[in-house]
Amino acid sequence: MANWIFELNNPQFVVAPMVDASELAWRLLCRRHGANLCYTPMLHSNVFTKDAKYRKDNLVTCEEDRPLIVQFCGNNPEIMASAAKLAEEYCDAIDINLGCPQSIAKRGRYGSFLQDDWELLKEIVTAMSKAVSIPITCKVRIFEDIDKSVNYAKMLEASGCKLLTVHGRTREQKGPLTGIASWKHIKAISFTFDENNDDRQLLATAQNINDFKKVCENLKNKYQPYQEGKIHYEDEENISRTGYNLILPPWICQPYVRMSPEAHTQKMHELSKNQNNQECKRINEDQDGNHISRKKMKKMKRMMRRPQKADQNQNGRNGDICFNDKCPNPLGGKCTYKLCKKCCKNKCYEEDLDCRGHRILVHTRREIAKLFANKNTEET
Repeated sequence: MANWIFELNNPQFVVAPMVDASELAWRLLCRRHGANLCYTPMLHSNVFTKDAKYRKDNLVTCEEDRPLIVQFCGNNPEIMASAAKLAEEYCDAIDINLGCPQSIAKRGRYGSFLQDDWELLKEIVTAMSKAVSIPITCKVRIFEDIDKSVNYAKMLEASGCKLLTVHGRTREQKGPLTGIASWKHIKAISFTFDENNDDRQLLATAQNINDFKKVCENLKNKYQPYQEGKIHYEDEENISRTGYNLILPPWICQPYVRMSPEAHTQKMHELSKNQNNQECKRINEDQDGNHISRKKMKKMKRMMRRPQKADQNQNGRNGDICFNDKCPNPLGGKCTYKLCKKCCKNKCYEEDLDCRGHRILVHTRREIAKLFANKNTEET
């Protein structure tokens, strides 16, 4: 693996995979501005192996587009291995997306929704590693428990994964409930520095207990003076290259702090309160301020004049109107609050509620996020 990294010229600036963004034009633009390594957007292995047009449209590259890592998602070891073989000649490594937390990944059973099925993941990583001659890498999310996260990473490594990209958030931490990444989890799994390459090489080739002791002594001698404040860290090369003069030394992580779940809830409550204080709205706008076309206005007026008939036409059965007086939509048949899905979602976000009928679990997800945030705070 060290030789592979060396062959890629030790990339420092990596452009991560982004859906509908990481195509060839974007990758070439990033490379012109200093990117050393790029990923393709996530590709669906099943479609990639069966649809030649999908392969042609989505795996577009050129001589200047190297080094390149192609990322796949999927849950079938044979199909994933076949997809890797088809892409092998166009890239320098194959990445498995085991970090996507979106609902589409849950429906397709891929991304982070495979992290509970370790036996299947072993089969996938092993099959792909045997199918190609280039490295297989994985992007993962963490579990709440650090030891489980480390064991998860070790399992993937033992199965053939050569490099891990760790997103320090759980599967539930997404959207407004993203919260702060756990750098303790990341440190416990793949935390390394370029200046420690020699020590890592010694550790990898250690033959006896004295070699391990030497690595520990080297690290202690290198970083203890900084920890004790005896030496001030200055990296003029890093400052000139990036334009940033970090307050803390670079081995102490400085995350971008997003809005907390509590702050987001308060913000949504204030926005709702301000909207309710508005005395009137333009007649050609809906309750969110979006413009309503003339065709839609006519349809809404027709539904208001004959709501039951409109429900029959739309739902194929008799139905009631949403209990929100300003909403003409039919209510959900199983909604706890007798609202349409849109109004129910707004209510749940504003009042911190769950609706089992619409499968809107705002309260539950916020509680999970708070529990995880409090756990990290207590450990800190």
